[in-house]
Amino acid sequence: MKEADTKDNCNIPGNLSLSGKKDAIDINDGDTKNPDQNYNILHDIEKQKCEERRYDESAKNFFRKKVVMAKILKYFVPEFKEMSRDEIQSCFIKSGDADSDVNLVLENVESSPVGEKEVDYDLKFRVRNPQADGKYIMMCLIMDFEVQNRYHPGYSLKKRGVYYCSRMISEQLPETGEDRGYDRLEKVYSIWLVTDVPKRQVNTIQTYTLKDQNGNTEAECDLVSLNFININISHKYQGRDHRFQFLYAIFADDDKELKDLFDETEYSQMKEAKERMGKPHEALRSAYMAAGMEQGIQQGLKQGIQQGMLLTIDALNEAGLPEREAVRKAAIKYGKPEREVMQLYKEQRQS
Repeated sequence: MKEADTKDNCNIPGNLSLSGKKDAIDINDGDTKNPDQNYNILHDIEKQKCEERRYDESAKNFFRKKVVMAKILKYFVPEFKEMSRDEIQSCFIKSGDADSDVNLVLENVESSPVGEKEVDYDLKFRVRNPQADGKYIMMCLIMDFEVQNRYHPGYSLKKRGVYYCSRMISEQLPETGEDRGYDRLEKVYSIWLVTDVPKRQVNTIQTYTLKDQNGNTEAECDLVSLNFININISHKYQGRDHRFQFLYAIFADDDKELKDLFDETEYSQMKEAKERMGKPHEALRSAYMAAGMEQGIQQGLKQGIQQGMLLTIDALNEAGLPEREAVRKAAIKYGKPEREVMQLYKEQRQS
């Protein structure tokens, strides 16, 4: 499987609406002779979402590198803790394709049994279990780069993780009705790399496994490990934990720290993949801008134009736009004089 082309190939229609249908809600009624008056905030939302998707896909390609995943397994999966890099890489499955010398051989990342919710894994692969001869571990690495409502997406990430683990277990049994298939179940790992957690959770690792009432793990039940690695790539890591040093080096704007962790051949593989990935802070900013502007418009349509302008300005401010630029864009969008909008915004801040 070749790496996906992660260049910006989004085709964004010139006229968009909140419902996804052309002209369903027309909020672009500016002067067509003036390009500024054609500022379409919905168009901008799609551009931001496109950038977020591009980053998400290129990040998956980066973590698909065997040299990167070997580090992940060594640092976060106990079965590989005492193994060398080369020993871990020898546990990865090869397909005979030259691409599998560098990249993981992936399982089907889409799971949609009849009557159940579809699951889309970011990366899903099988690796030989070094502590169980002839057996494998089903690995699922989830990279939470969507930043939808940040650390709290409106539902429990932990329950979603349990659901993913359950699906990876149930997928292993063929529909033969043979009871002996249960003895062949392989352990599953679901690792969630959460990149924008609140301060109280930052730089922590949460692991959930099956234990009995005394806190002991029996071999027969040691089939599930759900892990959350919580970091915040908006900040620099100042600690000495080499696991977090590694993760923050991946998301750093420069390559200096990453270069120190790998040999020349490995680094050259990752440098190209990281360049494709781009800067994570820009992807986060795109996600926040899209979510914020969309929220501003949605609430503005419900609460009135004036409130909508204020919400849009606040959203653009939070996304990093200077105050005057945010006011200018909101004024253009709603067809109001910039001075009037600025005055309204100042009064709202003072109230």
